[in-house]
Amino acid sequence: QIYFDGPNQYMKRHEKKLRRERRQDEWENTRQLCLHGILPESGPSKFRSSARRQAREYERGGAANEDDAASDAELYLGSFPLSPLVMAQIERSICAFAENMSTLLPSGSVHTIRCDGEADVAVACASAKDVT
Repeated sequence: QIYFDGPNQYMKRHEKKLRRERRQDEWENTRQLCLHGILPESGPSKFRSSARRQAREYERGGAANEDDAASDAELYLGSFPLSPLVMAQIERSICAFAENMSTLLPSGSVHTIRCDGEADVAVACASAKDVT
């Protein structure tokens, strides 16, 4: 079973506020890049970039690698907003997969569930009831 959050997510109000603020920062990063060619200097992607760079250096024993620039550029993607359609497309792809798999797998083995609220609650309840 694949669960999707519904519109009534009362427990995530604080998280939604934080995401909204983060999204504003991501759009500002996009504006700065488009207008001035400036990449973000701070934020989670910069931290991950530093951490990953250190991990790569440790794995290589300190040797330089030509893939570093490409890896660092990829890590900056977390500083920019996702398209509003990304989650809708992911959900549609999963639903299509579940529909197609129903012809190959035993009946009812793969299906999607749209919850009224947070999917976490439904997943926990289903897991508690599952005796397999």
